[in-house]
Amino acid sequence: ETPVAAANDPPRESARPRRLGLRTVPISEDMRKLYDLPATRGALVSEVLVGSPAHAAGIPLDAAIVEANGQPVDSPDALAALVGRLGDEAELTLGYYSRGKLERQTIKLDPGEIVAKPAVSDTQAATDAMRAYATRLETLESRIRKLEQLLEQLQQDLQPPAESPK
Repeated sequence: ETPVAAANDPPRESARPRRLGLRTVPISEDMRKLYDLPATRGALVSEVLVGSPAHAAGIPLDAAIVEANGQPVDSPDALAALVGRLGDEAELTLGYYSRGKLERQTIKLDPGEIVAKPAVSDTQAATDAMRAYATRLETLESRIRKLEQLLEQLQQDLQPPAESPK
């Protein structure tokens, strides 16, 4: 594992910047609750570019990245800064929460444009999107419960009547 420079070290010059292929947003308190995360620190993956190193490594949407090469990641900007200091190093080990489990994945970075660029949207827009997602999920769950009740009623209606003893 390659150490990442300290936060106050200047970025190393690289002939070819590295590309991770994902966008992230800050983790709000609402998102922490929705995804059952231990803290609001980190960078929540909002987009994974198809064909990118992050896609090839299987980094899931909604993964909460909390470390990069053993260094804590407190925000999308912190992730971008850590990755930006990699210089010519071609691998990055990410620690992230997905479905309640802490996972680690080593990614071979590609040469390309700016790395781990934070999403353009602000925290409020991301929070609003998560609320809309949660509302849609609740609506679908309610519909499923209603369909299950209807199915149960149909099954009862289709059962032959019990024969009475003679």
